[in-house]
Amino acid sequence: MKKLIAILLAAMLLCGLPAMAEQGGDAGDMGRFSIPHIPTPSIPPIEVPEIEEIEVPKIPTAAPTDTAIRVPEIPVVDVPGADAPQPTPSPSDPVAAALAALGVDAYRPLREALGRGETVGDGSRGDAAKGLQQLLVAFGQDIRADGIVGPKTIAALNAVQDRYGLPRTAALDAAGLAALLPLLLSGEAVNP
Repeated sequence: MKKLIAILLAAMLLCGLPAMAEQGGDAGDMGRFSIPHIPTPSIPPIEVPEIEEIEVPKIPTAAPTDTAIRVPEIPVVDVPGADAPQPTPSPSDPVAAALAALGVDAYRPLREALGRGETVGDGSRGDAAKGLQQLLVAFGQDIRADGIVGPKTIAALNAVQDRYGLPRTAALDAAGLAALLPLLLSGEAVNP
């Protein structure tokens, strides 16, 4: 019904019915088009309940001041033989004496290989080759200790031999190591 009334009102306005009334149209004619009174419902007032004040607890905004990390105490473990004195190398083995004095285990695989009669030269690979390269780096040579001996490693070996008046060799043997380690031990090397 409401839609019908809305449509009639729109039609009256579009058709100019109020204009007809101004031109002297019969008031009775307008009665046919009168809009009945539509009662508007009354809306009862809404009662808003009173809101009580609520106590809001304060939330700390800063981090706690005690932010130290507490590390539990690590128990000390007694390792048998850790305090035992290290064996003193025999004076007849100058290479072992030099290695012990240096306190460097990096050259141990090189010493062991040379002690078995091997030589470390061009094409050598592994820990012994890496030990030779680390030894040459300690003498100030600019090479990588990658465990693969090539022409650069041999050139570095020859440069060290030339600097200290040692005979040039194409590989390092036990005698060559025995000649180089005391120089390293004496501090004559560039980067001991």
